[in-house]
Amino acid sequence: MTSPGEEQQVSSGFVRSYVITGGRGLPEADELTLVTLVTIAPDREPYRNPSPEIQAIWDLCSGGYLSVAEVAGRLELPVGVVRLLLKDLTDQGHLLRRKVPPPLSSLTRRSSRRCCMDSRPASAENIYVSDAVQRAVKILVIGHFAVGKTTIIGTLSEIKPLRTEERMTQAAADIDDLRGAPGKETTTVALDFGRLTLSDELVLYLFGTPGQQRFVELWEDMARGSLGALLLVDPARLADTFPVIDLVEKYGLEYAVAVNSFDPHTRHEEEELREALDLLPDTPVVYCDARDRDSSARTLITLVRHLLARAA
Repeated sequence: MTSPGEEQQVSSGFVRSYVITGGRGLPEADELTLVTLVTIAPDREPYRNPSPEIQAIWDLCSGGYLSVAEVAGRLELPVGVVRLLLKDLTDQGHLLRRKVPPPLSSLTRRSSRRCCMDSRPASAENIYVSDAVQRAVKILVIGHFAVGKTTIIGTLSEIKPLRTEERMTQAAADIDDLRGAPGKETTTVALDFGRLTLSDELVLYLFGTPGQQRFVELWEDMARGSLGALLLVDPARLADTFPVIDLVEKYGLEYAVAVNSFDPHTRHEEEELREALDLLPDTPVVYCDARDRDSSARTLITLVRHLLARAA
């Protein structure tokens, strides 16, 4: 955590975004969702004297399909700005996209288990979604501050997770409660996400939301089109979970509870947790270690099976 004397100057990101977009309004999120898959159309000629951002998108998307979120993350540009630039490319016939949402039945028990237990990290040279993939779906990984969201996404993802973590500063000392994570020095300030291939035709994106209340405005975009949510809980800080549950219910998301076992001495019985969190009888509760791949995979499988059961 930096001291007051070490505070960095305010970022010029807002000014840069205005310059890149020319002050134009951003497109609706439904036009290009976070998981819309995009690529440069074959045999298209590059722009003459393109802007640095358009050139970067062209170079990145010429190699294969990526989600809108991946393009934004890899180029370190705001998602809204990337949406506008991608829409420009689409309108001019340069960009292909796949945006048809899949039916929940696409998430078969067999494919979800195969993906979670058997998938392996993609190579550094192959960051792209398979050409056979026709659909992408989104699941949120949610929870209060410092509960392990970034960790579990990194554990499960087949690609190097794209993260928006920044060093914590003294300015947040009276806002972010570090009692449950005294060694924490960074925090997510936008979103984290990873990717899992569920089948030859279906890919799953895991999106981690910031746990602090000042970031709740991000939820509307994040929750839109999500199949459901994995709610991480620290049994030593159950009260911190209540505001997150309120948000989940506000946006009508189905969810499963994953108790991240930081300390075996603070383990509570399932019935105690259900009563404390006022959970519905059919809401799954599973214990996990976000650092362990098998444990995290079993947790995700539990959520997928719950979503399938609710959709049946």
